[in-house]
Amino acid sequence: MLRSLVRRRVSCMKPLTNVRGIEEFYDTTTKQGERPVAGRAWRAAELRRKSFSDLHKLWFVLLKEKQMLLTERALARQGKDIRKLSKDPLPNPYRLIKVKKSMARLQTVISERRNVWEKAKRQLKEGFIKRRQKQQQDYRRLN
Repeated sequence: MLRSLVRRRVSCMKPLTNVRGIEEFYDTTTKQGERPVAGRAWRAAELRRKSFSDLHKLWFVLLKEKQMLLTERALARQGKDIRKLSKDPLPNPYRLIKVKKSMARLQTVISERRNVWEKAKRQLKEGFIKRRQKQQQDYRRLN
């Protein structure tokens, strides 16, 4: 069941359209006057269960989303809102906060994995050095 949830969540990360160019940085999925639906930020516990490749893909999806939201915010501040919304120039400002939280949590998970990797590598190296020293001592005793 957990794998199906993970697959479902990862499949949501796929882009809806194959738009290339500057259009990628505009939110074209919401209609005029409609508030975009935003889910919650990713939890660190969820991210810890992801593979490195999934985290890598998610990082770029979040980065793209962040850049799109920053572009929209900059255009709204300049008065050049591309969606021509009359009431609210930035319909859901909490989306940017959620994206930034998710990115920070993803960086935390990656740094945790890096620390574990460095510790394991250090322990392996120390164990190898100790075994080598013991072998050398045994060899000296025999000769």
